[in-house]
Amino acid sequence: MSRIDLLITVIIAVIILVCLFLFVPPTTKINRLKEELQKQQEQHELLETKIAELERQIDKIKNNDPEEIERIARDRRGYSRPGEVIYQLELPEPSATTTTPSTP
Repeated sequence: MSRIDLLITVIIAVIILVCLFLFVPPTTKINRLKEELQKQQEQHELLETKIAELERQIDKIKNNDPEEIERIARDRRGYSRPGEVIYQLELPEPSATTTTPSTP
């Protein structure tokens, strides 16, 4: 192998390394940003759906929809129809499930 061939090989290797350092990190950052964008778009769609549902509920309340008003009264205020019994369950706090109860 002549000295010129060795020099050309070294130059090509250096060019390849420079290209890797210049293009690989931005590519990984772009991929990470695309994934983040996808998550944000999914969250946006969920929020749009939630907004639409809340707007439907507002319209029903403004129009005095008796079924919607009854649903809210039953869900939020604990109201019941005559003859119904309401059982209210209290769920434990998430942190309470990881600790053990103390004995008296």
